[in-house]
Amino acid sequence: FNIGLSSDIIKRNDNLRKFNTKDYFAIFLANKDVNLEVQSTTYEIEAGSAIFIGPQKEIRFGEDLTADIYCITFSEDFYNKSSKDSLFLNSQIFFNFYTDAFIAPYFGSNSFNEVILVEWLLKFKEKTT
Repeated sequence: FNIGLSSDIIKRNDNLRKFNTKDYFAIFLANKDVNLEVQSTTYEIEAGSAIFIGPQKEIRFGEDLTADIYCITFSEDFYNKSSKDSLFLNSQIFFNFYTDAFIAPYFGSNSFNEVILVEWLLKFKEKTT
């Protein structure tokens, strides 16, 4: 499990904006309108949206990424605690084999994402590392 900013991912990737999710599931929380390319398809993401991307996907942050977006990544092992978890994780709801990305429009206001969701996840990350 990890939560971090897009700028940190880009820095770790030798300042390249393109990377592969490998074996990880990723959720991006957009606090500003941004373009995100997934498997050579460009998605225009509205502020306040959440983008769900499964494993083994090529992702490229657009040049218009001027503000950080939060990136939440986790492995299947991290999430799966029961057989129901596996069914949910691999269902057609968020992460599936039929789409490269799922966008949940207006997941929450930026203040909700920042104050409640992100702060809670950052605290969780601190406890697990």
